[in-house]
Amino acid sequence: MMESTHNSIKIRIIKRATYGLGFYLTNDREAAVISGLVVDCEAEKSRLVLPGDRISAVNSIHVEAMTFAQVLAILEKIPAESPVVLLLKGPANCHTRLVTFFGEDGAPHTTRITEPVSSQAQTQTQAQAQTQTVKTDATVKTTIDGKSNGDIAASSTVQSQLMSIGTDLQQRLTRIEDFIQQGAMFRPVARTDSLGFLPALLEQGGTGQINGGGAGVVPSKSSNNFEEDIPPGSPGLHRRTDSQSSLLRSANSRASLRRRSILTAPNSAQIIPSQTGDSTDESFSARDRRSSITTHSAQNHITLGRKSSNLEPSSIMSAGDSQRNNRSPSPTSMSANNKKYVKLKYLVDGKTTMDTLYRQSSQTLNCNPHRCTSSLLNTVRPQNSLARPKEEVLSLAKDFIRQYFESIKRYGTPAHVTRWNDVEAQINETGNYEFKEQELTFAAKSAWRNSQRCIGRIQWTKLQVFDARFINTPRTMFEALLNHIKYATNRGNIRSAITIFKQRTTPETDFRIWNQQIIRYAGYKQEDGSIIGDPASTEFTETCQKLGWKGANGRFDILPIVVSASGQDPELFDIPKEIVLQVMMKHAEYPKFAELDLKWYAVPVVSNMLFDVGGIFFPAVAFSGWYMNTEIARDYVDVSRYNLLEDIANVFNLDTSKISSLWKDQAFLELNKAILYSFQSTNTTIVDHHSASESFMKHLENEQKVRGGCPADWVWIVPPLGGSLLPVFHQEMLDYRLSPCYDYQEEAWRVHVWKKDKSKSSQAPKSKRKFGFREIARAVKFSAKLMSKALARRIRATIIFATETGKSERYAKALFDVFKYGFDVNVISADHYDLTHLEHEALLLIVTSTFGNGDPPDNGKEFAGYLHQLSSPDENFGHRSQLYTRTGRNVGSSLDRQETVNQDNFMESGGPLGNVRFAVFGLGSSSYPHFCAFAHHVDQSLRNLGGECILPIHTGDELNGQDQSFKKWATEVFRVACDDFCLGDDVNMADANAALSQGDSSWTRGRYRLRPVTGGVSDELPAALGQTHNKNVQTYTLKGRRHLQSKESTRQTILVEIEAEEDIPYHPGDHVALFAQNDTASITGLLDRLGIRPSPSPMQVEVLVEKAIGMTVTKTWKRLDRLPLLPLDMLFASILDITTPPSQMLCECLASLALDPTERERLMQLSKNTEQYENWKRFNWPTLLEVLDEFPSVEVDPTLLLVELPLLQPRFYSISSSALTNPKQIDATIGLVAYLTKGGNGPVHNGVCSSYLNKLPLNEKVFCYIRSASTFHLPSKLSMPIYLIGAGTGIAPFRSFWQHFEKMRETKSADKLEVSLIFGCRNSKLDHIYRDEIEALRKNGTIQHFYLALSREHGIPKAYVQSVIPTIAEKLFTDISQRGAHIYVCGDVGMAAGVHDAIRDVCLAKGLTEIEAVKLLDHLRSSDRYHEDIFGNYNMASGY
Repeated sequence: MMESTHNSIKIRIIKRATYGLGFYLTNDREAAVISGLVVDCEAEKSRLVLPGDRISAVNSIHVEAMTFAQVLAILEKIPAESPVVLLLKGPANCHTRLVTFFGEDGAPHTTRITEPVSSQAQTQTQAQAQTQTVKTDATVKTTIDGKSNGDIAASSTVQSQLMSIGTDLQQRLTRIEDFIQQGAMFRPVARTDSLGFLPALLEQGGTGQINGGGAGVVPSKSSNNFEEDIPPGSPGLHRRTDSQSSLLRSANSRASLRRRSILTAPNSAQIIPSQTGDSTDESFSARDRRSSITTHSAQNHITLGRKSSNLEPSSIMSAGDSQRNNRSPSPTSMSANNKKYVKLKYLVDGKTTMDTLYRQSSQTLNCNPHRCTSSLLNTVRPQNSLARPKEEVLSLAKDFIRQYFESIKRYGTPAHVTRWNDVEAQINETGNYEFKEQELTFAAKSAWRNSQRCIGRIQWTKLQVFDARFINTPRTMFEALLNHIKYATNRGNIRSAITIFKQRTTPETDFRIWNQQIIRYAGYKQEDGSIIGDPASTEFTETCQKLGWKGANGRFDILPIVVSASGQDPELFDIPKEIVLQVMMKHAEYPKFAELDLKWYAVPVVSNMLFDVGGIFFPAVAFSGWYMNTEIARDYVDVSRYNLLEDIANVFNLDTSKISSLWKDQAFLELNKAILYSFQSTNTTIVDHHSASESFMKHLENEQKVRGGCPADWVWIVPPLGGSLLPVFHQEMLDYRLSPCYDYQEEAWRVHVWKKDKSKSSQAPKSKRKFGFREIARAVKFSAKLMSKALARRIRATIIFATETGKSERYAKALFDVFKYGFDVNVISADHYDLTHLEHEALLLIVTSTFGNGDPPDNGKEFAGYLHQLSSPDENFGHRSQLYTRTGRNVGSSLDRQETVNQDNFMESGGPLGNVRFAVFGLGSSSYPHFCAFAHHVDQSLRNLGGECILPIHTGDELNGQDQSFKKWATEVFRVACDDFCLGDDVNMADANAALSQGDSSWTRGRYRLRPVTGGVSDELPAALGQTHNKNVQTYTLKGRRHLQSKESTRQTILVEIEAEEDIPYHPGDHVALFAQNDTASITGLLDRLGIRPSPSPMQVEVLVEKAIGMTVTKTWKRLDRLPLLPLDMLFASILDITTPPSQMLCECLASLALDPTERERLMQLSKNTEQYENWKRFNWPTLLEVLDEFPSVEVDPTLLLVELPLLQPRFYSISSSALTNPKQIDATIGLVAYLTKGGNGPVHNGVCSSYLNKLPLNEKVFCYIRSASTFHLPSKLSMPIYLIGAGTGIAPFRSFWQHFEKMRETKSADKLEVSLIFGCRNSKLDHIYRDEIEALRKNGTIQHFYLALSREHGIPKAYVQSVIPTIAEKLFTDISQRGAHIYVCGDVGMAAGVHDAIRDVCLAKGLTEIEAVKLLDHLRSSDRYHEDIFGNYNMASGY
């Protein structure tokens, strides 16, 4: 809803749980004035709210006569996720209105126009009034880059400028609207910049320039540019200097009142487009806006929602701006020096784009107004210019750190401030600084992205970065380059990669790669002046020969690698032939072509470029991509290269006697066809020039949306074949240089200062390193081991686990034991993982469980939210449905879903995770409908974000061989990962696989010991539980317990009442997690079996670890942090699970301790044969003590149990009370569990927690914590129909609901509420729990409709809750389709599935098709109107 009257507009926005309405308020003489907007939140997204707007009405309540505090109270009382209608007044003496127009896509676009009243007298009066207001305002102190600005007053210059603005405003506005009608794309003015250049001018004492009326229609532009960009013909073209922008940002919170007075300036119009335009453009512009965070002082500024940070990173912001302000303008755009854009036309259809990114160019091209040098091959920096002064390094470093933190959306955060302070300190001390690994990865990718001469940049996100800065010697440099070749080659499926060696400290101590390309053919100059081989390599070939290398004088001899470290003389190494992939050339239609005996190497590795980033140079880098066919073709036919064009023409019998026969063109075309055919027939990656051209046009489009431009050198981009047949030929391009970048530098052999013969002139140095055949063979064999070790130090594998019970963590640690054989591995919990590193991971392994009905585990919620944010950067998230939507009843395993990689798609752009390889293992129970739903969601999200899945998702079912499923996956994913990173030949697979059962995290005899802590004090049990489970465990008191069912019933349910000393924060629908204790008899029996007497002394488990110090390996005992310091009997009572059947892994350990061969064999069978194990477990469901009784020869080591037994998990129960009724009490409805094993002939087993709570004396302590169930919460407004459907103990959460309803009705907050309760039980007299409460609720009107389904009632047919659904079909369908009804379902899986199907059948009966019915139910889920709290089908695994 958007309406407007004179100088007022009415808008509708949503108040979110986070950041509320998304704007800041300031108290201006008791009026509520908007002083700033929060990035990416509701107000800014609407594009209809501006700083300076006054709030006149809220939800039809006029607030102008109210105090500021009263307005705040009204706004704060509005519930989260509720719509709010605001009446906003624009600046005084202005006319504010909304205008709707239609873009070229046909979509409506609503814009806001704020224009001054066009009266010259009024203009003059208003300008004088503003001047006076500014003069009398309080002093504002703003510090920017150490400069202090005191009281500020408007000068007469500014007054005259203000009075002269906009005499032709109406004509200009007409031109703006004409421009809008042309379908241009817009983005909103940054909130601190809207009408903000005027305060900047005033605060600077009247300096600066205003061109026109200060109006701005602002097209989409880069996130790194804070300036408004205005198309030609638009009124009010103005430019604000960077220092003024900086002043505005840092002074924003302190000058709100002055800004208010300036906002009333006449003749200033702002057209702000709304959010209803193209969604793609919106996503990019929203991403752009993240870089311009506004901070506000705490005084008189509040955020309506979550508090904002008080951080004011003005020094960072101003530093970046100051650096940009000091840049030299690009000579190529001298004539347009003051322009904010350069128009670029696509001549095919006449469409134009506006490049604004070029203004961020930090380097000067060699063009000037009198000449253009763009067609020169390269321009090399003078060697003496490469040592930068400290001031320049500081400036460039500050700009790079800004870029990096903008890229990870942490611009202006404390982390940004801390990092810059660290970098600044390093530079001030040494003139240099070290990059973090993630920063280096970002820089390398950005440099490729900025490479204006590269046509294949669309895959810049997929660049694999090898950090080789730890390397110190030529030998290890050589090994790293061999690894690079091996990785990039990838058996012909070429991958882009870069290896980066140490940065420059001084030019005299550089690390250098002397080869122009790592793989290149030699060129031998003959006595007669002819050349055998590649003429481009003759000079470097001679250098290699002087170093002692002797080639074979062939046309295609691979040159050696020559490297130098720390400025020392170079060393030479031959490349093993087996790692260089070469393609023999042949033609599909002319077999004779093969007689030319041509070949070419598959991987081009450029190695003579200078990597320039953040003021630091890296002179030794090796970058590789893939070939385009024309590149190789030119190498064959160029006169300065092999010059084979005439020989090739003869193969095709072409007439070479005259040029006009076009034989050159035809021969060149056939050569390109042969190159493509040769590569493709050997499954070797290559791209044709047409595909490359199309992909570059796509890249230009992407970059225009994201950054507002793309540097491109037309002369280099357009391929030498195809000409005007290619789209790039018709595209105007703008050549400029951005940082980071790859630059040219002098060849190493030309500038090297020889150490061993400083008087070297023409005398050639002797060979530095030459190997014979045997030495090479030994070196290759030896280097294989070094290669694997070096690669392991560079290829990082990150294992992230998300767990509710701790099992995912155990699996993750077992996976670590395997992957440490080939990778640098890090294991980390999802909630401790730095999410900003995700985009820079090389290999990501996810091990995650799924909680309840498809939710992420507690410690995986933030990770899920971040994936959602990456997928939908413009959406707020907080609800499960916004994280991921479950649209089906079951999510099956995708083991069968093998995805093939189409090599033809390698030129497509990657997503934000384009360089991440990943694999996912999910844990779950098939008793739940959404089996491993969260794992599937993570897998699909990573795919959608561009990640490369190296192995389809595997899942482990706790009811069917979960351990074996994990072992199979771990073995397979390690093999695939080693293969993918070319480590397969260098890793002992047998040792790695054996680590699954013998690794550091697995128990082996003698590796662990149990030791009493002498004089130690046991941990307090609540603290011990909290430490073990990483939860905030609270201590409450059991105050009451009563039975809810008749004693004659076959089932028993109790209501327990738990009391706290203080209010307990929770919502209806939340869960309470209760910690139980194993029964005393089981603990005593187990201790007797172990031969241990209870002792009050705390015990600790210690593990024997090895530590290498130099060449010596020492072994020490280290405490195992898994368990708290408690006596042994307390560990078995409260910490460890001794009732759940042992896992297959534990059975394998027990087998190793069995003395009887028969028992040992039986235990081994159970550990290896999943079918036998599951049958044995299902029939016996044995406790640990029963297993030890079954296998009496097992001599149990207590440390085995302490290491391998699972933790005793808390049990979750729906809270059955409302905090509005008794804020200090929690009620829980608990069904007592008891069952017979062995088909009814075995011992009775009781549920651990239910029996514990049933026997626990009153007034004893209970340990628990609250788990939020946000997806089962009530709606914020209780004005729609609500259906509560539950059976048995499934009614538990609804008791909290109806208590809440009663209290809300007392305050008249739920008068329109309409509640329907559908409850099912066996017998109305024996099992109808809460009968009396329900009857009372029906009488007082809290529950309007009640339906009882009885499945064991004598004399009536069986009925279940789903049986009720058809009887209320008419009302139910109307409520869900027209009245916004919410449905809550609580119970076991079977009941929930039955209810879902019954509702679907109602939809079908009402005329919907199957597809429409499914879509309707999916819509209910995605909009949080269909809520489920489901527990698995009852099985003995529950332990309740």
